[in-house]
Amino acid sequence: MAKYRKKSSFLSKDPEKRARSLANLKRGRKPGVLKDIIVKTKKLEEIDIIEFSTGRDWLNLSFEKRPAQACILKKIYGMKLTEEELKIYRKITKNRKEFEAEIEKEEAILILGARSGKSLMASIISLYEATRRKWRKYLNRGILPSEFFLRTIPNSTNLLRIVSILTPKYSPHSLIDSFFSLYNFFNFSSSIFILLASLFLRRGNYLYTLSNITEGPENR
Repeated sequence: MAKYRKKSSFLSKDPEKRARSLANLKRGRKPGVLKDIIVKTKKLEEIDIIEFSTGRDWLNLSFEKRPAQACILKKIYGMKLTEEELKIYRKITKNRKEFEAEIEKEEAILILGARSGKSLMASIISLYEATRRKWRKYLNRGILPSEFFLRTIPNSTNLLRIVSILTPKYSPHSLIDSFFSLYNFFNFSSSIFILLASLFLRRGNYLYTLSNITEGPENR
């Protein structure tokens, strides 16, 4: 009996190779598509954290009503602050100028109150780090064009542990495709879910984190 392969099986799981394949299908009608993809790929690796957060091609968030969050992100990545941003930064840090050096920080400890945007900033940083320099390794497409997911899980055992915790609450349609894949889990059209799949060992217990970015029309 003949065996048939799904059309999707012919597409590479590598995001760049997949994009090139899909672009080549349209080259007869839309010349230059492949060139645009290469340009956007290069841009993704070069943009800073604020461009990544607010750019229309990326997260399309707005810091207009939350300038302090933008100041914190810029300072973590060693970006220069404007005079107005510097006033905000000095206010929230109690004027501790030792933190003003324009050097990208390897780690940051933030002590913030409720509804201060901790999860939002953590989600932005996680997505930025996983897609800026190592996006070929961490960013994956789902089944539909609008679906993306990150996977930074070190091995299959940890993946199964995380899936077993997420399944009762989120019930993804398809749990595992090969070693590290989760499908039908993240949809950019409604909100961006970032699976922080690294496991942190604290006093013998694993800490699993699922952060999200949700933007309403009023914040866009």
